[in-house]
Amino acid sequence: ASADPLADAVLIWTRASDQANVTWAIWLPGVGDFDSPVKTGVTNTSSSVDYTLTVDVTGLAPNTDYEYAFETVPGNRSRIGKTRTAPLANDTSFTSMKIGT
Repeated sequence: ASADPLADAVLIWTRASDQANVTWAIWLPGVGDFDSPVKTGVTNTSSSVDYTLTVDVTGLAPNTDYEYAFETVPGNRSRIGKTRTAPLANDTSFTSMKIGT
């Protein structure tokens, strides 16, 4: 899942089954993939947080579609998620945004 889109950042969230280290990646659709992302990192999770994790991905381009995924061990990847950053506050071409729950 993703949430809280800003012009240069989004939160991405998942729950692992029992792994402590989770690799995440975010990329531009049709340009990159998990192995050639715009941003990537490793985040730890544990039973104390029910194996959930949230990543604040910063340094992204405004008003841009992204895809992301998580991997607990090589080859064990989540489904691909889709998200979008918000436009810049002064972007007058932007008229509306749909947010799902």
